[in-house]
Amino acid sequence: MGALAAQATEGKSGFRQKELRFYAELFSNWVTLGGVGITYAIHNNQVARYLSFLVTDGQAKSFTRARVPTYRLTRAGLFSITATLTTRSYIENRSHGLLVWYFLKSYSTQLKENMRAADSDFSRAHQIEMKQLLDTERFALRQIQFAEQEIQRLTVRVSTAENIYNSVTKLKSKGATLTECIEYVAERFPYELDPQRSFKETLKKLPPSVTEWEIGLGSLLRAQTLFSPMVRELEEYLEMMRRLSYT
Repeated sequence: MGALAAQATEGKSGFRQKELRFYAELFSNWVTLGGVGITYAIHNNQVARYLSFLVTDGQAKSFTRARVPTYRLTRAGLFSITATLTTRSYIENRSHGLLVWYFLKSYSTQLKENMRAADSDFSRAHQIEMKQLLDTERFALRQIQFAEQEIQRLTVRVSTAENIYNSVTKLKSKGATLTECIEYVAERFPYELDPQRSFKETLKKLPPSVTEWEIGLGSLLRAQTLFSPMVRELEEYLEMMRRLSYT
């Protein structure tokens, strides 16, 4: 994002290392919790390594202006960085998703103008493709899809955890043994952790007291204190992205 912002503002003249660092630290400050002035510290050597990678990979060109190394993203670099930024899911870092939407709203016009100015590097087809990558509505709709899918998955986990607790509680009230509870749970409820090891095998490897907790009260607490709050957070993100898709 810092590289795209530097490219957008500096245009044909290219951007310097310090300008990329400035934008990267600026954007990180906006999504970093902890108080005023808190930001992710980016060191010059980190920026230099990143720029070196871009040049080596053909995503940027380096030249010298007034004895200072200057950089400009190539067509391949502009497409690659923009696609990486706008097509991924941000459901685990929702503030970053909101930042990307803001960035697209703020800088996409300038980036598209830069492409039109560099007509020899960007054909009409290239400009159309980049316009789609920079489109805030498309970005928001993609995030909506990611969020809806994850909410659906987590809702199943909530239901499963609650059902395990209810089932085990009922079985124990009828005098079922821990082994019988394990057999019941392993047979009826899905298991996401390790496809190489069955749920029954996993439970039986635990100490009995731990197993009893995991399929009892622990299961209910996972639903209430882990999965349900995650659903609510995603629902807020989903609602925000739905509003932004119309903005």
